[in-house]
Amino acid sequence: MEHSFKLVPMDQAKYASYKREVIFSCHKWDPQIGDTNSISDHAVLLNFITAQNLSRWAESLYSETISCEKELLQRPELWGQLGLSKKIRDALARTESRLPNNAIPLMRFDFHPTENGDWALSEVNRDVPGGFAEASELPKIASKYFNAEVPFKKSVIQVLCEKLEERIVDKKLVAFVLCTSYTDDMQVMKAISQEIKQKEYPVIFIAPDHIRWQNKIPISIAEGQSGEIGAIVRFFPAEWMSNLPSNCGWPNFFAHTVPAANHASAVITQSKRLPLIWGQLGVDVPTWKRFLPETKEASVALKNDNKEWVLKPAFGRVGEGITVPNTMSEKEVKKIRWSARFFSNDWVSQKLFVARKLLNFKGIPQYLCVGVFVIDGKACGFYGRIADKPRVSLHAQDIPVLIQGD
Repeated sequence: MEHSFKLVPMDQAKYASYKREVIFSCHKWDPQIGDTNSISDHAVLLNFITAQNLSRWAESLYSETISCEKELLQRPELWGQLGLSKKIRDALARTESRLPNNAIPLMRFDFHPTENGDWALSEVNRDVPGGFAEASELPKIASKYFNAEVPFKKSVIQVLCEKLEERIVDKKLVAFVLCTSYTDDMQVMKAISQEIKQKEYPVIFIAPDHIRWQNKIPISIAEGQSGEIGAIVRFFPAEWMSNLPSNCGWPNFFAHTVPAANHASAVITQSKRLPLIWGQLGVDVPTWKRFLPETKEASVALKNDNKEWVLKPAFGRVGEGITVPNTMSEKEVKKIRWSARFFSNDWVSQKLFVARKLLNFKGIPQYLCVGVFVIDGKACGFYGRIADKPRVSLHAQDIPVLIQGD
């Protein structure tokens, strides 16, 4: 299917004003990543049909992922093949053998335009997807600078908060659970909490080890923020929880029944090793098989020297650890290959797709990723990132995704 989108530069005289508005209205407090400006001076304008297709494909992927999840929660004998640690598997066993009550399933599917005119899927961010403000506020701001429209009537953040409100029983604390030492994580939580506060819910920002549990009910013990928690919005990766102190009762994140986005059991389909066990699940995943490059055990990439396969960590994020040719040093590649050789259950091999090269207004090659948010089964946001290498990593720029006008 041919791509129908354009990479469009902004009027450079207006960029400084745009960037200030993004920083102060879009919770982009860190507009630099090292020496890299993280706010693009371009926009992506999608054809309406392309936007519809991306949304439709993501909703199909969501449905297939939920089917895998339901089956996997009843198949603990398969959990070890996903690269989950023993502690996390033991905690996961506390989850009911179906989707947990009051969970709000939240996913982001990352699509990349390829040189053959189609799209390739790199992953699902199922556990703690980022990009809420970039998918919600950035298009609104950018639409004023381009002859274009926002992709969705309601933003990702609005949809998420409406789903929370539907499930919250009363006005108890809404806990935004994160690694509190990371400013960029706080940006994400602040952007979402702003909407919740407007609905007059009390909000707290809390580390996961400042929660205790009484009969699966979370209780905040943070000074000045104590009390019973009525809902959880989590931005602390589930696979990190096994590093928390045991006396905080972190396994209860896998057992609680208060409304949550996401429930910790989402980690079960976060693993990049999921395709390796599709055949054992007996679940039909045609959309996944169409868009995800062929995925095999790590040994395939280790034995292959023609650059047709890349290594990917089972629980990597923001492009880390992916051995796309010419995007990292030989030293980094050797370190990754060593790890994959001795800890093969933490890695997979994936067939390399050739990302489409775009040119910015300076003629510099750029590579695009469009993350499609799906909440409770419906697509509701596009998160654009663009990089100067075909591995869209931490150093990629945020770029607004809009629908092109007539």
